Amino acid sequence: MASKDPNFYRSRNANFYRLDPPEYVAFRKADGDSTLAVIARLEARDVVGHQLGHWFSSLTPNGDFRDVPVDPERYGIDESVAQELIQLIRSGQPLPNRLIRMLPEI
Repeated sequence: MASKDPNFYRSRNANFYRLDPPEYVAFRKADGDSTLAVIARLEARDVVGHQLGHWFSSLTPNGDFRDVPVDPERYGIDESVAQELIQLIRSGQPLPNRLIRMLPEI
């Protein structure tokens, strides 16, 4: 039975609560011989800290809803900065190399 709470998601494995407003994180992920810069919008979290949200990268410019493996305390970025970076990604422009080098790698 689904919850009547609009901020409640139910999945096969856990119950998630919607984050309102969403939180944003940025990181680099190893992708073979290269690294992929990711800006993620955290949208839901369960009681043990498992997080879901949209990943934005050069491979997923329109966002891909998936597990977000980092926490906003260590990897968080300001919403206005995140929105600007997501807009760059969506328009097919590369993120600045200097910025990418500063992102933590997971």
